Amino acid sequence: MIFMLNLMRGAYIAVKECLGLREGEELLIITDMNKYRMGKVLALIGAALNGIVSFVEIPVGERPGSEPPKAVAEAMKAADAVLIPTTHSMTHTQATGNALKAGTRVVTMPGVTEEMFKGPLTCDYKEVEVLTRKLGDLLTKANKASITSPSGTNLTIYLEDREGWLDTGIFHKPGDVGNLPAGEAFIAPEEDKGDGTLIIEPVSTMVEDYTKVVLEHGRIIEIEETLSGKRLKNFLEAAGENAFIIAELGIGTNPKAKITGNLLEDEKVIDTCHIAFGHNLNFGGKNKANTHIDFVITDPTLKLEIEEKEVTVLDKGKLLPP
Repeated sequence: MIFMLNLMRGAYIAVKECLGLREGEELLIITDMNKYRMGKVLALIGAALNGIVSFVEIPVGERPGSEPPKAVAEAMKAADAVLIPTTHSMTHTQATGNALKAGTRVVTMPGVTEEMFKGPLTCDYKEVEVLTRKLGDLLTKANKASITSPSGTNLTIYLEDREGWLDTGIFHKPGDVGNLPAGEAFIAPEEDKGDGTLIIEPVSTMVEDYTKVVLEHGRIIEIEETLSGKRLKNFLEAAGENAFIIAELGIGTNPKAKITGNLLEDEKVIDTCHIAFGHNLNFGGKNKANTHIDFVITDPTLKLEIEEKEVTVLDKGKLLPP
């Protein structure tokens, strides 16, 4: 019971403030054996707030983007809100996309840890929302983005006619989606454009050494044969051809997030950005894939082209006032 007390504040913020659970709403908690205890705490808070709580444990997925069992996917569409503390992300799945179309609020928590319940999950989400909206507006206005970093990233991607999306931590409206801990503005780039070099850094899981990845026309065409590169290539090949296509540009906005090696928190860190590959249908993209995998870039310089003017968003790892 002691561990539950330590997690209660973060769980309350997640269910009451972030999800905005109202009395009588149906809340579905989806978890797996690795995140079971945190799922139970969230369920207890939901019940304490007079929600109608259902709790289901699913098998640990093979990779981010793995679909849940069909019965669980159907239950997601019937619920008012869903919280998903699991090992792998269900954000970019068909099940989540279908639930959003049905008006369900979906909040995923892939790889969440008990430390996050006491740290970045307890940030001031009103502050996060203000910053995230400003950055999302810049992404929406931008036609092009260029990203460089001290490690060697030199990448240009295209954003024309794409909309910036917001992971503010506030999910009160039907069809809202995001993850917790929250804090990022993100966008789906044009999938058939984008060239240059991305240096994948040894920040999060799967990556143990700096690895050069070459993009051409929005697709990975070359992966350096480091230990991490070979692992990444095998992972993408197992997920299918569309896993090699660029899916996302994101900018972190959570002031309590720190680089920990856990992607859920790492990609929310202020002064960083991240690039993802694979599925992006759920936030305005056109690529359907069996996975979605992100890579954080530290100390980046990110410049956006807006109405033929260059706007610097991140300068050598420093977020400039938007």
